[in-house]
Amino acid sequence: MENNKSCPHRPACDGCPAFETPEASFVHKVAAVGESVGRYGLHDWPAPAAAPQGRTLGYRNRARMIIEGGRLGLYSAGSRDVVPIDACLVHEAAVEAVLEHVRTSGVMAFAHNVDVRANADGAAIASFGVAESPSNAQLEVLRELAGPKLSVHVNVGKSAAFLSGEHVVVEGAETLEIEVSGKVFSVPPQAFFQVNTEVLERIHDVVRPFVAGGETLWDLYCGVGVHGLACAADGQTVRGFDIDVAGVAAAQKNAERLGINAEFVAVSDADFNALDVSGNAIINPARAGLSPGLPAQLTGLDRIAYVSCEPATFLRDAERLANEGFALRELHAFDMMPRTSHIELVGLFDTAGLEKRWHVLERGITGAEGDGEQTWVALIDGTVPRKATLPGGIIKLERLRNLDGAAVVRLQSPQTDVSTLMATLKRWKHPVIGDPQGNRAANNRWWQTTHLDVPALHLSRAGENTAPTPDFLLGIFRLPRKIVGS
Repeated sequence: MENNKSCPHRPACDGCPAFETPEASFVHKVAAVGESVGRYGLHDWPAPAAAPQGRTLGYRNRARMIIEGGRLGLYSAGSRDVVPIDACLVHEAAVEAVLEHVRTSGVMAFAHNVDVRANADGAAIASFGVAESPSNAQLEVLRELAGPKLSVHVNVGKSAAFLSGEHVVVEGAETLEIEVSGKVFSVPPQAFFQVNTEVLERIHDVVRPFVAGGETLWDLYCGVGVHGLACAADGQTVRGFDIDVAGVAAAQKNAERLGINAEFVAVSDADFNALDVSGNAIINPARAGLSPGLPAQLTGLDRIAYVSCEPATFLRDAERLANEGFALRELHAFDMMPRTSHIELVGLFDTAGLEKRWHVLERGITGAEGDGEQTWVALIDGTVPRKATLPGGIIKLERLRNLDGAAVVRLQSPQTDVSTLMATLKRWKHPVIGDPQGNRAANNRWWQTTHLDVPALHLSRAGENTAPTPDFLLGIFRLPRKIVGS
């Protein structure tokens, strides 16, 4: 049984922290997501359904290895110390075959890292990080490494980051052909692509029937177009965007080769003008999730399949989509990276005609709308008194709790607009966490720990009108609604 194997590089290498317990680890990950869903009490969301797990060894179609001291390795947990890796059990056989070829080549003398991606037929691209443009002798070594199924590229630059600097094809193909869900995609080394092709196809099996209706299928954060083009029904037009220029160019070429009517553009989600969006969509953002303003631009859609590798930002965005009238009908969990802490979620949303649970005022700030006395709750930087009057003598503050160098507070004020309130707090030297005009270091810290991408400020009462505090803010405040609510 593959699950009974042991790894000779553990525990020095912590790339697979749950290596010894892959099945139990997946159960634990799904349960943890279920607990997080349960904390979003404003919404009647389903518990995550665990998909079949698949292979837990030999599943990775990609490897990224450090070259140090003539050996390949990985960084140990929490340090820049390199753990030599002679063979990795989670890599696909084709990837390991390339790495073994690399280990015995002269490239080990001058490259500082290698990125290898392989397909099911054994074809691969090895991209080496080098500090300077290779000499003629080094180019000869690189060319000798290449073969009928192995293309060799280099990335020239001082940075230790993978695939950084100038990308140069030394020998072989510019892109790798990877078959997914019966369709072949050309994938540049720099473009994002899922590391587990087997699980990717299982995700498509769930997504494809859900998004099949409608004339247009949107592929947001499209990469090389693998989701939209693999799931498009006959006759559907695919439209998509991504900030990755190389990925978008590959997506357009993939669509043309597959004979699918499609249009992909290179643009960030913050700059995406989606006023004409209709039909269905597949959304697969990076860990950061959606930009704060994007959900409001998607209201013309009928169905959304949201693919996420970060449960915290998925739930944050699911609440924002709920506020725009989308209901989460199904939630599926996939073990994209077995034996690790990572989990892949697929949420299926449709238009439910839900009433807005709160209004988005400006800059992502939530709350009620109305006239009269106002009550706000906020997370502000620094430790503050239990009760205080802010500069100007109008706004009253009550501290609800201290929290990791910040404070959760309730603010009572007459009619005060958002800008005035935030400026007053900043002038008091306790800016709202997430305010772009506030404390940048504090904002970055809370982004890293809680994915807070908007000011943590909510207008809970405006005269006669009230709005419940969004659950993602409650999670950040770490207080129950009965305490935070006015």
